[in-house]
Amino acid sequence: YEIPLCDWSSDVCSSDLGQVSRGTNVVTMPTNIYDSETNLSIEAIRIGDGSALTYLDPGSFDTQQGEVNVTQVTTQALAADTTLAIDNSYDYDDAGTVTVYISGVKYDITYTGVTRSATAGVLTGIPASGTGSITVTIPVDTYVWQHEEEGTPEVYTVRNGAIEFWPLVTADKDNQNVYMDYNTEVTEVNSEGDEIDYQRFDMLEAYLTWRMWCKAD
Repeated sequence: YEIPLCDWSSDVCSSDLGQVSRGTNVVTMPTNIYDSETNLSIEAIRIGDGSALTYLDPGSFDTQQGEVNVTQVTTQALAADTTLAIDNSYDYDDAGTVTVYISGVKYDITYTGVTRSATAGVLTGIPASGTGSITVTIPVDTYVWQHEEEGTPEVYTVRNGAIEFWPLVTADKDNQNVYMDYNTEVTEVNSEGDEIDYQRFDMLEAYLTWRMWCKAD
């Protein structure tokens, strides 16, 4: 077997995961990351030229978010509609304001009532015009926020094979790149011509040397 003389960073891939979108705080994991369900394979995450984000476990991350509520639109809404159909409406205030982001623009929508459901909630009493009305087409699956916070993202967690960061990005950070340094899957070695792609090559070298001695004996 050929053993490459690599260093600690040989299995770390620096990747651009795409761009952040104002009103969205979820980024899909790369397909070749070694562990997509925890942060163990992640070396660092940065948004634009900002500092590396700090990892929090999902429970601590939720605590950091405070009283924020988020769900998604289930039926496309049009300008002047007086209702907004959403997924889970149980945690939303009986009356108040929600926020949607369309093409990087923030829209505040007021309502006076809620039809409670885990899958088919409805915000009712939205004014047909004026302050708090729906003035733009809101597509299905648009995030609907309440008590959200915008700023410079500082923390992240890993959940359901995706990265979530907080707070939401502000308008000046919309469309900035998400960079991540992470450990990739080790390539399987199944023939004598394969190269061993592993950080601790010195450990494998000692093991293979021992195996060769055993075979020679």
